Amino acid sequence: MKNKYFEWINNNLLNTWYNTIITIFVSFFLFKITKSMILWFSSVSWEVIPRNLKLILTGSYPVGELWRIWVILGVAAFLAGVSYSLLKKGITGTALFLIIIPGSFAFLNFSSGSRIWLIILSILQIFGYLFARYIAGEKSKTVIIIGWVLFLPFMYLFISGFTSSEGILPIVKTNYWGGLLLSMLISITSIIFSFIIGLMLALGRRSELPVIKYFSIGVIETIRGVPLITLLFLGYLVLPLALPSSVTPGVLIRAMSGIILFHSAYMAESIRGGFQGLPKTQYEAAYAMNFNKFQSLVLIILPQVIKNIIPILVNSLTGMVKDTSLISIIGLLDLVGISTAIAANPKYLGDSPQVLLFLSVIYFILCFSISQTSRKIEAGMNYDNKEAAK
Repeated sequence: MKNKYFEWINNNLLNTWYNTIITIFVSFFLFKITKSMILWFSSVSWEVIPRNLKLILTGSYPVGELWRIWVILGVAAFLAGVSYSLLKKGITGTALFLIIIPGSFAFLNFSSGSRIWLIILSILQIFGYLFARYIAGEKSKTVIIIGWVLFLPFMYLFISGFTSSEGILPIVKTNYWGGLLLSMLISITSIIFSFIIGLMLALGRRSELPVIKYFSIGVIETIRGVPLITLLFLGYLVLPLALPSSVTPGVLIRAMSGIILFHSAYMAESIRGGFQGLPKTQYEAAYAMNFNKFQSLVLIILPQVIKNIIPILVNSLTGMVKDTSLISIIGLLDLVGISTAIAANPKYLGDSPQVLLFLSVIYFILCFSISQTSRKIEAGMNYDNKEAAK
């Protein structure tokens, strides 16, 4: 093994005199950076993270109602476990990592109640996988589809509540939502609705009806020509004026409307590219099977289009997750807004680099998880791509 490593280094990094000089220079540069980072890590105080962890994760959400978030995570963990049953090779490395990671967090400096919940999340994923494999069987696909379709409305209903202060689920106003909770809610909602609207715009642009076609083209090109920050301010300031006086959308709805509109336009062009990349023989085959246009689209065309644009969709989804950080401009306390509030606290002056580094790790984990999941989906859809099958 060692000889192979040395042989690779010799053939790729030290094969010429200029490559040797570049390798030495880069190695020295990386050594200095690593040394400086280690010294910085060991010299600064990290107390700002555990003391403000609740703010970073859930914002000002009432402590007495945090059990709702744990229940939602539990439902998501169970559905994730059921979804693992679709993997042809059983539990893969990525799935195993997602199962283990909640339980491993239980060994960190959390309260006893949080540790119990974290262990339960790992157990629920395992239970969901076993349930799908040995109890639900072929019906597990139905469970997955129905479960994930109902998850978004269930999540909003459970987090916001619908009863009085004396009821089991008292209403929690959106101005108490914040941190990672708010960022994830906006990300998940924007991903779902931007794909639906983007698909409608892509189909509209391909329509034979001039009114629908040119309307879709106008919407797509107009939105693509405007920065996201502008759309956020338009949603924040103009949307209430465009609606009847009896309808007053909250700041959260206004922010999501801007993000959804912006990414819908780009999603529409990605989907349209997938349609154009599909050979005409697929349409002819669908018509030969006596399918009408709707059946051809849903059963034959759309699955292949989605398969072809998975890499582009992943790029859009990761961009959407990161773009949620801009909502702090209009006063919402997402991850970036919370970090700004913490840094402004005189008690934590000078600790903003630690907070920002912690937030960057959270964003990296989210985006990396999306990327890895897409690779597994590509492998599961028989992509002829060795990288995706790893």
